[in-house]
Amino acid sequence: MRQFIIGFCISLLVVSIVACSSKQQNFTTKYPIPFESAVNVLSNDLFKTVEEQQSTLDKLIKTQIVIDPFIDEASGNIVQASKDIEQALVDKSLGREHSYKITSMTSQNIREADYVMNGVIYSEPYKVPGLEDAVIYYRLASSVVDLASGKIVANTHAWISDLNLEYQPTPLYKDSPLFIKDKRVESLIVTARSPVGSDASSEYLSTIETSALLAEAQLAYDKEDYAKALSLFTQASEKADAQILKTYVGLYETNRQLNQMEAAKEALYNLLVVSINLNQKINLKLLFDVDSTDFIDDQILRDEYHIWLEQIVRYFRNNEQCMYVLGHSSNTGTAEYNENLSLTRAKQIQIVLSGYFPAIMQRSKAMGKGFTENISGLGTDDARDAIDRRVEFRIVDCADI
Repeated sequence: MRQFIIGFCISLLVVSIVACSSKQQNFTTKYPIPFESAVNVLSNDLFKTVEEQQSTLDKLIKTQIVIDPFIDEASGNIVQASKDIEQALVDKSLGREHSYKITSMTSQNIREADYVMNGVIYSEPYKVPGLEDAVIYYRLASSVVDLASGKIVANTHAWISDLNLEYQPTPLYKDSPLFIKDKRVESLIVTARSPVGSDASSEYLSTIETSALLAEAQLAYDKEDYAKALSLFTQASEKADAQILKTYVGLYETNRQLNQMEAAKEALYNLLVVSINLNQKINLKLLFDVDSTDFIDDQILRDEYHIWLEQIVRYFRNNEQCMYVLGHSSNTGTAEYNENLSLTRAKQIQIVLSGYFPAIMQRSKAMGKGFTENISGLGTDDARDAIDRRVEFRIVDCADI
């Protein structure tokens, strides 16, 4: 009955929005609507805003808009829904007469582009009329940036009524040993959420060409063209502004896929160093089953865990530093229960590390954070909040151990 009521309410809202759309030049959805409709509303709003700001001369020359892949705001992942949004936006510009051309971002077209469009997908509670409890829905936020001025010229949001989007990470993000969320990702999130007239993040703009190269490398990886992906990630690694997580994740995964394990391990070690230098932590995907101290049910991932832990040990052998081993849990159950569960997860990893390097027991401290530092915080106990059931490592002063 609950789902029927939700569906009925949403259907009425969609009819109202569609009926009114012909009378409106710009709008964003105040109500959840189906995924395809939400993407359509978002694109209409953004592109109409861009067209309205163009001069007559601009409209005679086709404006180039490139799409920086949308990301999941909580994890920094590019997910399948991101690709579906991107494809829908590209398709929208095909077969119709527009003053703009939309393409996916590459290292070639970013140099010729007039605008870049970016966006995030996130989850948020929505109060459905007639229901006591809020329902968690997905939402889109997107901006269009004028690359000449660095100004945000369009921004919109759209609710999505689909409760189960295609949310599995795309291959590189699925295979990645770390959550690829760093200052580069944060700069995209800030830009995607910023209002019209504001400046895009300087970090985002100054690194956009490198981001385009990495997006191209990621696409090659996702298509299983590992030799091309390795070449592009290697090219990126030579750039000063590419000393970021995604670059070394790419080098690790492409070498691993090509069965070049020594090169893969070296890339992974460099990835840990970069992560520590940037964030003073290592946020490995050491994920656990719901309400359990067993690793998540993914055999390929489990097989890699030992490689990851060996490289952590290598780092601490080479560096006189100390760390907290921090266990986390998802947002269900009591605070006391989850604190104990997360502490047990942290101790389990600490013991595994000591098997490689006994001195790690004196240079580390296991701590349980429960759900106090959730990234997702949804409490859905499924793939959407798997990121909350993790163990991570934070570099600290050895006097604090």
